[in-house]
Amino acid sequence: MSWQNSPMGAPQQPMAAPQQPMAAAQQVAYEPHPFIGGRASALRALAAWRAAVPDAPRVALLTGSPGCGSSRLLTGFLMLCDPGHRERIDLTRLDPWTVPPALPAPAVPSAAGLTPAQLLWVLADHYGIDVARDAEVYEALGAGERVIVVPDVDEAGPVRAGRGPERMARELLLPLAGLPSVRLLAEVPRAVAAEIAAALPAGTAQVIDLDAPEHADLHGLTLQTQIALDPNFGAPRLPFTEDPQMRLWLAQGIASRTATGSGGSRLTAQLAVSAHLLAPEPPPNAALFPAGPADAVAMHAQRLGADPTLLPAMLAPLALAEGEGLPLPLWAPLASALAGRDLAPDIANGMPLAGPFVTTVNDEDAAEPTLITLAHPALGEAIRAALPDVRAAHLSLAMELLERVPEEGWEQADAYVRDGIVGHLLGAGQLPRLLKDPWLLVHTDPVVLRAALEEIAPDDRTRASLPAPGRTYLRIAPLLTRTQAGPEQRARMLAAAFEEDGLTQYAAALGSVGRGEGGGPGEVDGPAASGPTAPVIPQRTAPPSTTPTPAPPATSPQRTPTVVDYPLAPPEPMTSPATPPQPHQPAHPPAAPEPHPGQGQGQGQPTPAGPPPGRPATGPGNTAVFTYVDPRTGQEAYVTATSAPGKPPAEYQGMAQLGELRVPVENVVGIHTDLCPGYFPGGYTANVLLSTFPNASHSHAHPYGRDQASRTEGIAALTSHAQLMSQLAGQQAPPQPLRAPLPHPVPPTHVLPDAELGPLLTQVFGDEKVRRYAPQLLATAALPDAARATLATAGLPADVPLFFLADTDAPGVPPVMGGMFADARTHLIGTGAQLPPAAADTLATHTRIGTDGMFVITVQRDSGQVWAAMPLDGSLQYVNSSIAAFAYSLATLYATRGHMIDATPHTAGNIVADLQTRLLAIDPNALSQPDNWWSLIIEQMWHGLF
Repeated sequence: MSWQNSPMGAPQQPMAAPQQPMAAAQQVAYEPHPFIGGRASALRALAAWRAAVPDAPRVALLTGSPGCGSSRLLTGFLMLCDPGHRERIDLTRLDPWTVPPALPAPAVPSAAGLTPAQLLWVLADHYGIDVARDAEVYEALGAGERVIVVPDVDEAGPVRAGRGPERMARELLLPLAGLPSVRLLAEVPRAVAAEIAAALPAGTAQVIDLDAPEHADLHGLTLQTQIALDPNFGAPRLPFTEDPQMRLWLAQGIASRTATGSGGSRLTAQLAVSAHLLAPEPPPNAALFPAGPADAVAMHAQRLGADPTLLPAMLAPLALAEGEGLPLPLWAPLASALAGRDLAPDIANGMPLAGPFVTTVNDEDAAEPTLITLAHPALGEAIRAALPDVRAAHLSLAMELLERVPEEGWEQADAYVRDGIVGHLLGAGQLPRLLKDPWLLVHTDPVVLRAALEEIAPDDRTRASLPAPGRTYLRIAPLLTRTQAGPEQRARMLAAAFEEDGLTQYAAALGSVGRGEGGGPGEVDGPAASGPTAPVIPQRTAPPSTTPTPAPPATSPQRTPTVVDYPLAPPEPMTSPATPPQPHQPAHPPAAPEPHPGQGQGQGQPTPAGPPPGRPATGPGNTAVFTYVDPRTGQEAYVTATSAPGKPPAEYQGMAQLGELRVPVENVVGIHTDLCPGYFPGGYTANVLLSTFPNASHSHAHPYGRDQASRTEGIAALTSHAQLMSQLAGQQAPPQPLRAPLPHPVPPTHVLPDAELGPLLTQVFGDEKVRRYAPQLLATAALPDAARATLATAGLPADVPLFFLADTDAPGVPPVMGGMFADARTHLIGTGAQLPPAAADTLATHTRIGTDGMFVITVQRDSGQVWAAMPLDGSLQYVNSSIAAFAYSLATLYATRGHMIDATPHTAGNIVADLQTRLLAIDPNALSQPDNWWSLIIEQMWHGLF
């Protein structure tokens, strides 16, 4: 492969020597390179590498800040290395130390868009190496003298969101550099250059950093800018391009301003020139010359008087686009999805605004749509850096692409939809969600999908956390990529692999291939098709030298009460405290077993409709994705957790996984959830995440705020998304969440006497988990007599994870601020709370008995009612009519959640419906208002959050 047929391409127009007055201002002994227009010091270093002069390192690494001009420099250097193009340049007019000797042209395989394995086999083809294994290719390359130039390493990899440059360095460039007979020149990002140089023996590699002072070249940058403005070299004839003095002033002004930015960016100068040529009015203004790519975007918008947010919004989807570019018909819808408003009219009429920053790629196949991409990769890097949340942006793009999958399935989807969605879900940390769709695995480019999966599962340990179909896919991915099989053959291979791995549902879903039914979504049922689950990782002990992520104590009760069976609270009095409560029929009878999706259906038949409406069902739950820097490898990794009835919130599950992996809290860099974390009893997930991971970026897809309307909106949006995902995977959609109404009339109130409540609490929690207080301690407590009696005789649950922790004066436990049974005002002021006077007066009549993790649980001294006090402002939420009702309700909740684990949405809905009935039987006011403490817990249970 030579540089002419590499993706770098040949130059369109050589650069001539400057005309007066530039030549008069800059007297030099030699003319500059006709294409580069400068960079003589860097050219000398490259020429010395090619000539293999004594003491010249065998490996040269060309680097610099994005847009510094390294690609242009490398292209100009390769002109001098190619015998055919070399003849077209008058070498006698150039500095001889910048001209390499007349030697055969090196191999120039571009790394853009390729994996290390692909690039290795490109080299094998170039050198005619006919072997079967990677190791044999390296052996053959090391058997003779090879000169290899690898440009575009910054664009390596099939997916933008991956670590393509790093993988290219470790898996290809370092092995090549380790072969003594190979002379290697690579254009790499600065961090990659440092990694390669550090890994090689001293003196093996030379880093040529174009940002270094010895390579600064303001004169060359001015020359390039002046030539780009010259009508003799293709610029339009405008007042400031035809006037030599004006052209020189503009070139010097742009170059001088650009040189103050990172690396004296050639890209910034190019963008500034393009902006002035495409939109010559108003005339150039030195105050609006840019210093960097982001400046170029902002200054151009300012020159044209455009909304400053419009141009970045138009360019954002192009900065995140996968592959060679975005199909033109997708530009407006994806930009609109990111912006949250319709940008189609702006894009249709916006070429004067966006024109300098975009370019089109026309496929040779006229049937394929024109692709649009940014003028330079470094521009995309600048735009991505300005996005408030790159992960959330990728997720928005993925959701928009999902909407564009036709009903016929992935086979009929646009190629960018099939392949691009993989990269966007990888960037959003959500890729495992699509791995249970067998037809996506069939129709997505295997090179793209394999690369994306290897990003999130680079080793056996991380692969274990993938859904089973994803593990199978990775196992046979080398076969899929090596054979370059088409979709029908890939379907056969995958079906056989699924059968081998015991995933018979997936094998059956693909079994219609060859019978005329291979295009639509497959039908997948059974356990393998269940929702994503968190990886199970053995418990480990954190070393003393690290600060591990705390595994929260809010794990769901794993034992099912053996004496007190579900449901717990009977509507009629028990006859004897020694007789445990007996099971009662739920308020809604359990549903008949539900058939698997596709049961009794012929292959390829539509998925049957869901159960009839009207049956209670819990909602879609929540998913949390924690992105962290693996302390062992230094690379980004992530854990995913999904909520389900009876389990802790997704956020708590993810934190537990991080604790088991011994990930320090400071290594967590991003947290994304489906639903906005909340400030509600049942975990107060927002407070926990923000306090535990203050340095991480936090994002969410849907609202779940303090007002009930936003929570309803968020659940509706998440439900719609879950149904769409199920449709694409050929699975039965989850049932629509349906909350059973509160019973009317309210059931008769029944609270157990203290003498009966005590044994019940012991049966549910265990004797050691019930806290009873000594009469002498209670004697001084400002509590009603009934409350004292309950605390002494029946007691309180000591710890109900996620919901309540009772105060104690036990040795070794930090004392409660203000002391045991302090009034809430004294306690909160002692913690530093600034309470409004009215709230402080009210809280003076409340006695603290514990906490729910954030709010203080109190007893009102006169009424004996239980309330939850907000620490920040002292506002109150109603909990229960008495301590006895509170303890009884907690026991009912605890036992009920033990029966919800692995329940279907309908079964869980029946259980929650029964629970709310029983809570009302204990305290008819517990659910009377939507912002009551118990109301918020029940609402979250209906939503599937725990």
